[in-house]
Amino acid sequence: MNIADSKKEMIELLSQNEELIAELYRAYSEKFPDYRNCWLEISEEEKKHSRWMRSLQAYTDDILSFDEGRIKPELIQGYYFNA
Repeated sequence: MNIADSKKEMIELLSQNEELIAELYRAYSEKFPDYRNCWLEISEEEKKHSRWMRSLQAYTDDILSFDEGRIKPELIQGYYFNA
């Protein structure tokens, strides 16, 4: 996998992470109805973060860089997708 593809994969994984967190907050809104609006608002913020992450895809070849040793795709995948 070349560097650009690696960056795109990382952005996608981070975006999916934001979406999973949004779902968690949405579930909290159902479990804790007294704070429903708060949890839904936070959930929407996480969805916005996901969209922002995906908007970075256009910059993977130009200005976007990652410290490849700091965030490893397999750790994100393993944590969320194999649990």
